[in-house]
Amino acid sequence: MHQLSKLAGEAVAFILISLSISFIPHTVYATVVKVDNNTSCNCVVFRLDDLQDYWINDTQILLMDSFIDRGLNLTAGLIMHNIGNDSSIIKKVSEGYKKGLFELGLHGWEHVNYTRLSEDEQRISLLNANEKMQRLFGNKSDVFIPPYGYFNNNTLEAMNELGIRLLSAIISSEINSNKGKSVFNYSAEINKGLDDAFGKINNDISLINSLPFHVPSMISYKLYDNGSSIKNMVNNIIDDIDDNIKKYGYSVIVFHPQDFAIPETNGTIADNHSLNATEINDFSQLIDKILSKNMRITTLSAIVDIDN
Repeated sequence: MHQLSKLAGEAVAFILISLSISFIPHTVYATVVKVDNNTSCNCVVFRLDDLQDYWINDTQILLMDSFIDRGLNLTAGLIMHNIGNDSSIIKKVSEGYKKGLFELGLHGWEHVNYTRLSEDEQRISLLNANEKMQRLFGNKSDVFIPPYGYFNNNTLEAMNELGIRLLSAIISSEINSNKGKSVFNYSAEINKGLDDAFGKINNDISLINSLPFHVPSMISYKLYDNGSSIKNMVNNIIDDIDDNIKKYGYSVIVFHPQDFAIPETNGTIADNHSLNATEINDFSQLIDKILSKNMRITTLSAIVDIDN
């Protein structure tokens, strides 16, 4: 039997701490949820992408308020080149962050497919994004949320050079990369596999620096196909969450402001758009159902206990 499979939750937590101490410390994340079970944290992360200035503000603010008002954690993906001048957005993001509820992630400098950029271009882009994050909110971020969810080896190299410790792409991109083997996992099978990995890292601690934590989105609140949106029913999302937790120990849901706005006939979202009351109600029901199942709503960084 592998040695790690015998360890209690505290020992597993110690190993995760040991693996992360070699990273450059950043601090833009919310309060950490301590995991007391080495096979599952029974956690759900809500990741809100595409936050930016002067774009369907009422929807962005409504969604952020839905977490602030209930004292719930949220991972916010900010498009860094497109944020910083809109006082209403900055004020709301800052409110959630200062209350320890929001984890702030880099959703790119520009909203572009990073796999089409060279390693140097990715590094410069992330460097600019994190420098602006520090100017706006006082700290850099440990989280990169690649636009469109795609990444490649150049992305990992650029993150490693800059000390950005957590990648949150999409699960399909992780599967295409290496069949999902890099995805952070609390399951007993992965914990057993860590036994050998930990021995190798003891011999060469630099190995961990080239491997940021991979905590991808696994569920989309709304699906998009050729510009058309497809509703993901709440019951289906709950079923998918249960499946994710059985497999990985946690689940990550990605959603966007445009998911809750009524589009024009051509599919675009106008500044004077109307809110989709049905979607807002369904989203509230989704949160209620998750909480009723005694699942914890947390952040990406908390999943891997990155602050330690």
